[in-house]
Amino acid sequence: HPEGTRMAPEWAERSDELGAIAKAINQFLETVEGNILRRDLAENQLAESVRRTRQIIDNVPHMVFARDRDGNFLFLNQSVSFFYKLPVDELEGTCHYHLHDSIQPGEANEIREADLKVLEDGEPLFIPDHSYTDSTGRLHYFQTSLVPFTYFGVNAVLGVAVDITERKLAEEKVIELAFYDGLTGLPNRNLLLDRLDLEMKR
Repeated sequence: HPEGTRMAPEWAERSDELGAIAKAINQFLETVEGNILRRDLAENQLAESVRRTRQIIDNVPHMVFARDRDGNFLFLNQSVSFFYKLPVDELEGTCHYHLHDSIQPGEANEIREADLKVLEDGEPLFIPDHSYTDSTGRLHYFQTSLVPFTYFGVNAVLGVAVDITERKLAEEKVIELAFYDGLTGLPNRNLLLDRLDLEMKR
């Protein structure tokens, strides 16, 4: 930490060996101080970049996360935090497989298998329709994109999961309205004709 420390000018201005040593020491101190300032600037820029990136992904209304080969969260956004009802800093470093296994073991295995496929194939994977159960036991439907990703030298999976639960429920409601009576809940004429058509084709 040179912090402006230099050999006295009267030493550095001498024309003998001591002057040459003093000049060399001052040049060395200037170089070290310059390197330290550049390093500090780079660290500050990196910290600011991380802060801005965090701010962006936290404002995305979808789950954004990265997991390593063992399923540990390398980073995640607020949407994942809301889903599991746990703070982001508590979830980071936690094994997602073990966490979700305590909620729904079958789903945890599907998450693990999808990650391994992406890591082994080195290719993106799109899952158009699958379900996760949250900590309250409510079922959510998602469309998930997983891509191979390197995070500070660690092979990982970067994922974005879009909650399509409302759309899925709306589609089911449309089907229900089309084939069942709104008052009695009994099958209507449309369902009868649909089933007759299927049976005739069979």
